[in-house]
Amino acid sequence: MEVGAPLVELSRRLRDATVPGERPSPDHGEAIRAAYALRESDPDPDTLAFDYADATARDTPFDLWCEARELVCGFMRQAYEVGQRPLLEALEPIRECATVQQELALEDMERRYVEPRCAERRRREAGLRPVE
Repeated sequence: MEVGAPLVELSRRLRDATVPGERPSPDHGEAIRAAYALRESDPDPDTLAFDYADATARDTPFDLWCEARELVCGFMRQAYEVGQRPLLEALEPIRECATVQQELALEDMERRYVEPRCAERRRREAGLRPVE
């Protein structure tokens, strides 16, 4: 597969799923999943081992992968501006990895941190005892 093929597909899906000037739609994750064929076994082991109970703001795996992706995209932009196509091509798989891991980390955080807390809040609001 050509290095840029997933990027072209992702760009097309994101364009179709996003209104210019707004945050990505809920279809953003679906577009990434379709472009990269993500599997449940793909998350980084550090993401799966992360303890959300000890987390503070902006230090979750999702946050770290967002920062990594932004950093790589900045390097790619600089490589493009100075005409360093080989460096740009070398950075593309790293950007793809960070994009995939960012999405997987978000799903992990929602599954292991957000959803249990939302369920607990709904139980409290319904007057039910907490599940232990």
